[in-house]
Amino acid sequence: MLSQIDWRIMIGLRNRIAHAYMYINNDVIWQTVSDDLPPLVSELEKIVTPGEM
Repeated sequence: MLSQIDWRIMIGLRNRIAHAYMYINNDVIWQTVSDDLPPLVSELEKIVTPGEM
């Protein structure tokens, strides 16, 4: 299950936000939050059992 998640892309986005925030494209962030985040949450809910978070 963990291999279905592209951790490198998430780490890259986090690094970009943390270290190059002045160059962030707000449209890209919004697209990530609205399009990519919901499927990620669904995958993580399959991995993490209730009460672990």
